[in-house]
Amino acid sequence: MPYANNGTISQSFIEGGTRISQKQYEAALAGMLDGLEVTIDGGFAIRPAQPSEHHVWENGEWVDRTPTPEPQPITGADVDAEHDRRAIRGKVFDLAGYGSLPLEGSLRTQTVLLALKDTARDLQEAGVAAPVLFLTDRDNGDHYLTPVQVIELVNAGKAFMQVLHEAKRALKAVDPIPANYDEDSYWP
Repeated sequence: MPYANNGTISQSFIEGGTRISQKQYEAALAGMLDGLEVTIDGGFAIRPAQPSEHHVWENGEWVDRTPTPEPQPITGADVDAEHDRRAIRGKVFDLAGYGSLPLEGSLRTQTVLLALKDTARDLQEAGVAAPVLFLTDRDNGDHYLTPVQVIELVNAGKAFMQVLHEAKRALKAVDPIPANYDEDSYWP
């Protein structure tokens, strides 16, 4: 008469095992050859192997009971990354006498804008007031601006970056840093 225990079957007596039929023995043998396991917990059964130590057998299937890890504390690096994301995204600036102009805040764009402002000052000193300064915006739109508009735009961009930086510093000064540090209420 065949016997089964957790993970094993035999045609002979198994200490702690349970008696099974010849048909159950043959099904168990075929299942084990296919990578299934035999269990007698809760009665004889042939089932898929336990996927991990965190899986429990419930209602005929493995259920993952992996504990939820504790959330990692927010760090200054997280705040820096959010600052950088917002800087790169930039913002839409409203220019007097012109309208809205969306700019991103990459270092390259900041450098181009500062150089453009320098040129705008030179043109302003030379008495040029026409829209002769070319700029491509964040959305790939082309603009011709006056020297005064360029200076206004760059000054607004610098002010935005300063306020963004101050928001970052304020968040990093809080201990612990709020879990919702990336919400708009903390940022300009």
